[in-house]
Amino acid sequence: STPTNLAAIGSNLFFMSNDGLNGSELWQSDGTTVGTTLVKNLQTGGHGSGTFNLVTTQSGKAFFSTDNAGPGFSNGLYATNGQPGDAQLLANFRPSTIRQVVGDNSSGWLYRSDGTPGGTILLTNARPTGAPAATTTIDGKLAFLVKKPNNKLQVWTTDGTPAGTQLWVDTDLSFVSWMRYVSGKLFLAAQGTVAGVGTGTELWVTDGSAPPTLVVELNPGTSSSLGETPPVVIGDKLYFNGWNAANGEGVWVTDASTLATSLFLDPAITTQAPGSPRAILYDANGVFYVNYNDNATLNPGGIWKSDG
Repeated sequence: STPTNLAAIGSNLFFMSNDGLNGSELWQSDGTTVGTTLVKNLQTGGHGSGTFNLVTTQSGKAFFSTDNAGPGFSNGLYATNGQPGDAQLLANFRPSTIRQVVGDNSSGWLYRSDGTPGGTILLTNARPTGAPAATTTIDGKLAFLVKKPNNKLQVWTTDGTPAGTQLWVDTDLSFVSWMRYVSGKLFLAAQGTVAGVGTGTELWVTDGSAPPTLVVELNPGTSSSLGETPPVVIGDKLYFNGWNAANGEGVWVTDASTLATSLFLDPAITTQAPGSPRAILYDANGVFYVNYNDNATLNPGGIWKSDG
């Protein structure tokens, strides 16, 4: 079958695939035919383990979860170093997501793992939520979202210990598609309220001392101007895709020190409606690339490059 959930450790690629004999299982490849091997057939008999949520780490381990119960087989969180036959069950729960943190799909609680059963520990019974882009790093700690009983969101941080997993700031936001921490401030693409009136997904900011406030409402009303495409940070500036009726869609920039926000890349290059996919890629040399796939006559699409 077509490989899915591709992730890399060093020069090796890990992926999920069904070879027609073992069902959906974890494979690894060094880029050669002979070096492409099944890591472990967790559930024999061709049933497959239903592996998903594959994530690799800098420690050289890959984490993944399974979701296909069978005789003598335990669903849960697994870790592997990629060697043939190496796949260790860490915990008997099915994570809803695996990133730097792990959420238990049955309880919604937050866990951390170093790749060993003894090192897989509960950090907090707060319930993480949100897409992968809705995590960031704040002063060396992982920041993530927690949903309150009233469906409003809080921002928490963790240093990987139970004692170091704490509320960072409370909010009245109801949805966050991405977060980024820039020069002491957390920027969020979020939906909230201003003077009792709801907004679409717009740019908000907080330094953690008070709930987030609206930076700019590019598209006034309940229609969103920001999508799920993560932004790019260069220095103290945040670059992101934004749309409004007056300008169409383009790349906008916010100065973290002053919160001044302006149009950076002329939206005349695209006429697509809000929500259309956009890709902003960033490399280590402080240059980002914008890939517009537009069928407009004015510009059929292409890759744009900028150093900010």
